[in-house]
Amino acid sequence: MKSKKMMLLVGLITLFLQLGLSSEHTINNRLILNSGFRLPEIYFEYKETTLSKPMIDSLHLIVVRMKRKPEIRLVIDAHASQNEGNNKEKVLISEKRGRSCLEYFTIMGIDSTRFQIKIWGDSLPQKGCDRISIENMPQESRETAYAANRRVGFRIITITKLSSK
Repeated sequence: MKSKKMMLLVGLITLFLQLGLSSEHTINNRLILNSGFRLPEIYFEYKETTLSKPMIDSLHLIVVRMKRKPEIRLVIDAHASQNEGNNKEKVLISEKRGRSCLEYFTIMGIDSTRFQIKIWGDSLPQKGCDRISIENMPQESRETAYAANRRVGFRIITITKLSSK
């Protein structure tokens, strides 16, 4: 089940990258990338912070696109689920997940100044996967909801001048 989910995620990222990482517009020689546009997220196992092979494959597709478009800047949104420890532990897990992604990008030659990491802990759960919703779920559905919050997402946040022509 988990590998099917990961394969679907890789497929979605591939599709996004083939179609273009975001919608783009040129106004007065400025390339404007829609801020707030979200790329698909990558998901981690319980308390894991290291990248798996499918995650690396997904991140590599982003690397390829960023190398082609040096004006792209990303926010790395790092999250944890409610059941991954106390608040301090969840923040630490989120930070390590975000830094794992940043480390991969820099190893692949993307300058670290093109990224910002936002550490969310469990403060920004997926819709329907917040603490109250999970408490009202049948026990067998809770792990799926927790898993949805063990993620790192990416947002494009740039407006870059193209040229001075």
